[in-house]
Amino acid sequence: MAQNPSFLQQKVIIQNKYGYKLVGILHDSGTEEIVLLGHGGRASKENFIMTNLATALENAGIGSFRFDFTGNGESEGSFEIGGFWREADDIHAVAQHFLKANRKVIAIVGHSKGASAAILYASKYHDVKTIVNLSGTHDLKVGLVSRYGKEILERIRKEGFVELKEAPGGINYRITEESLKDRLNISMLEECLHIDKECRVFTVHGGADILVPVVAALEFDKILPNHKFRIIEGADHENCIMTNLAAALENAEISSFRFDFTGNGESEGSFEFGSYWREAEDIRAVAQHFQETNRTVIAIVGHRANAALLYASKYHDTKTIVNLSGSPDLKIGLEFRFGKDFKERLRKEGFIELKAESAGGIDHRVTEESLKDRLNIIMLEECLRIDKECRVFTVHGGRDTLIPVVAALEFGKVLPNHKLHIIEGADHVYTDHQAELASFVVHVIKETLQMDLLNAT
Repeated sequence: MAQNPSFLQQKVIIQNKYGYKLVGILHDSGTEEIVLLGHGGRASKENFIMTNLATALENAGIGSFRFDFTGNGESEGSFEIGGFWREADDIHAVAQHFLKANRKVIAIVGHSKGASAAILYASKYHDVKTIVNLSGTHDLKVGLVSRYGKEILERIRKEGFVELKEAPGGINYRITEESLKDRLNISMLEECLHIDKECRVFTVHGGADILVPVVAALEFDKILPNHKFRIIEGADHENCIMTNLAAALENAEISSFRFDFTGNGESEGSFEFGSYWREAEDIRAVAQHFQETNRTVIAIVGHRANAALLYASKYHDTKTIVNLSGSPDLKIGLEFRFGKDFKERLRKEGFIELKAESAGGIDHRVTEESLKDRLNIIMLEECLRIDKECRVFTVHGGRDTLIPVVAALEFGKVLPNHKLHIIEGADHVYTDHQAELASFVVHVIKETLQMDLLNAT
């Protein structure tokens, strides 16, 4: 999004009640009203969600302030996986700063951990009438195992702390037993009961969120009287993989095209649960479009990349496939998404309705037919039809709980021209490993370009 030239951006430093300096960027519209933007855990005000929201608000003529919580980004202090009440107090320090400057905070928008802090703020302070909860959890136990693994949590209880390294030799942060207890002692739903009934809470959640499953949105709806929610089907916890990869390729001066499959995002049609072959045909339509404009598609990169693999099994015009967290067995993950009784429900009722909004809106329907479409695809058999000259790179998170990493090994058993890259510690959506993922994908694409150049000469 382009920045609105009528807005001024200014770095502002605010001291919180604990004496730490909080650093933020004010997108100043010149009006009294302002929106506060709070990022997720181990992120910053420069996270693409925060910058995109600030730009969108600019384009609507609304001022905003995106800032780093204590121990994140440029702000002082140390990061804690607890610290939720401390972050609520960070929001209060920021709100008070702007109140003293005769500005009115009309809404607080928080993502993930920042959303939990915003909800806690509303339960303790009662001076902001709109909270937007982006992918916040109703239960602070959710996501701990998928993000850190059972073994790390057991080590914390045994040793009192664990040091997590972001890069060789570099300690990124320490998880202590105290900070873990601080987190687990908070009951989000009980705190929601303290929010004023006049305060409007809007929850936005990704339908494919693995870190904080979409059921969280439903739990908030049960307890908040002034609540609305919207499910964005197909979106994950941050939904940043495609934008981050496109940015990394752009920085490497490599062109890319990211698009919405049928029934997703801005594309027409309806979302279908079992439409993998249809999505392979979507890829075909895109590839044909660029071939007709004398462009060469050198690689297809897909997250949960089954459609890309099916494309390569049917069409043989692309020599590199990058398979991010794809599954060799399309039965994997169904119980996680729909519950253990989903087959019985489908046989009995013929469908499962997933609701997008509390007002009865149906986002999509999983039918017995669409489930059969999915289960009739044998991915490993289809992989046998991929040309031997087609290089397939599988990238998988070492802590992927939706599609366990052992599944990635299956591709190597049937694909002769296959390489596997495990990103240790990464979950299904590479929450804390976006940079490593982007670096590897750019390396693969550069290697592909070099090979094409050698073949041409």
